[in-house]
Amino acid sequence: PPRLRELAVLAVAVHHGSAFEWSAHEGLARDTGLSGAQLQALLDGGVPDGLDEAERVALTTVRALLTRHDLGDGAYTTALRALGRDTLAALVWLTGYYSMLATALAVFRPE
Repeated sequence: PPRLRELAVLAVAVHHGSAFEWSAHEGLARDTGLSGAQLQALLDGGVPDGLDEAERVALTTVRALLTRHDLGDGAYTTALRALGRDTLAALVWLTGYYSMLATALAVFRPE
């Protein structure tokens, strides 16, 4: 879902300190209904209030992928139950893609 996707992209942006990714997706996140307070909570490394279960699990999953590059059995089971196989797979690919993009942006510093 779009809101879940934008939460994930912004979590990657925060993790990598990618101002470009943040600025490219902040407006999209607002368009999905995320508030300024929720976005600030993401910037602060917290879990925004008002997320549904799938969104909370997705955010936890993305952060685990970014820090551990894996999900333990319990986290995998929780993510699979909350998100379903297809959404979990998309979340893994999205996290990897935006992490790679953040790295490329950091190296090449486009203007």
